[in-house]
Amino acid sequence: MSCRTITSGTGTIFEGRKVPVSDWCEFVIQLLSFDSVREIARSNRRSPTTPPWWLAKLFLVLDGIQDGTVLSGRVQIDETYYPVPAAEAERNADGSLKRGLSRNKLCIAVATDGRGRSAFEPCGRGKPSARRALAAYSGHVARGSTLLHDKEKSHRALVRELGLASVEYDSRRLKSLPDRENPLADVNRLHFLLKSFLDAHKGFDRADLKGWLDLFSVIANPPSGAMEKAAMVLGRAMECPGTLRYRDFYGGGRS
Repeated sequence: MSCRTITSGTGTIFEGRKVPVSDWCEFVIQLLSFDSVREIARSNRRSPTTPPWWLAKLFLVLDGIQDGTVLSGRVQIDETYYPVPAAEAERNADGSLKRGLSRNKLCIAVATDGRGRSAFEPCGRGKPSARRALAAYSGHVARGSTLLHDKEKSHRALVRELGLASVEYDSRRLKSLPDRENPLADVNRLHFLLKSFLDAHKGFDRADLKGWLDLFSVIANPPSGAMEKAAMVLGRAMECPGTLRYRDFYGGGRS
């Protein structure tokens, strides 16, 4: 579907729209280009309240977009961590911040098959338990695949549950290897890109992490071109059976 044309938006996320759909597509493309919501509002001379509303619409459209992403073959997995806002950080009895992989770090599970297909799922706070790792990864790794990973203990449940072949690497040794020799280089690169993407939106509500990861999955997965990605999102939007009016979004009511 072209970003220039659209049929009636009745019953979709575009119901009651007051702006051209092409503008919404441009908004999507800017987000895919790592522009922040604040920058988009300023560059497009829009009210600062409009892009957050559009973003909430986009998250509704993308909900479930990763459900069909199932990786196979030699699948790399690894977790990356992103800090919670300072105001939400847990502290020790003396008032100092908890250090290391504490509950002050959001855990994000990342999986890739090295062939352009990847998945990104929230995995709670701090180091993942076997239960959390299984919940994050199991829907994205095909049974019988070969799992390439570090020696994180929580991965064992995934290997056992899905009957995976397991190839483990010492994470301390991997850190000393150049990228071309690192067997987990593909997943490490996604960690870097994901953090760069989230850093562009440092003040984002951590309760919306799943939506941001769904959006990043659009960046990381086919199709390759920004226009093609935006057209894919638009086609999905036209099939999204839900609405989100401006007054409902800022009034706290969603339908």
